[in-house]
Amino acid sequence: MLISEGTDAIRCKMFIGMLMEIALEWFSTLPNASINSFADFSRAFLERFLTNRAKPLEMADMFDIRQNANESLKQFLNRFSNVSMKIVDPNESLLVKAFVKGLRVTFLGNITN
Repeated sequence: MLISEGTDAIRCKMFIGMLMEIALEWFSTLPNASINSFADFSRAFLERFLTNRAKPLEMADMFDIRQNANESLKQFLNRFSNVSMKIVDPNESLLVKAFVKGLRVTFLGNITN
C-alpha cells in the first residue's frame, strides 16, 4: 500500500479491514467525520491501544519465575534462559540469584544432602 502511494482514504479503508474484535468495536464507536486523515486515524488508534502492549521485562521480573512441580531442572533452566534473553542489559549476579530463588524447595533439599 505504501509502495503504491495509496491515498489517506485507501490507507484508512485497508487498515479498517485488518481490525478485529475489540479494535473493530472501538472503531465503530468513533464519531462520524472525526477522522480526517490516516495520521488522525493512526494517532487515535495508538492512543487507545498503546497501553495494551506488553511491558518490557526488568531484572525484578526474573524473581517471579518459579520451577513448576513437574518441571525438570533442565526444562526450568531453558525456560529461565529464554525469558532472561529478553532483558536489556541483564545483571548476571542478580540472574543467578533469581534462578536459585526460583528452584523448587524439594530440589534445593536434594542439593544439600
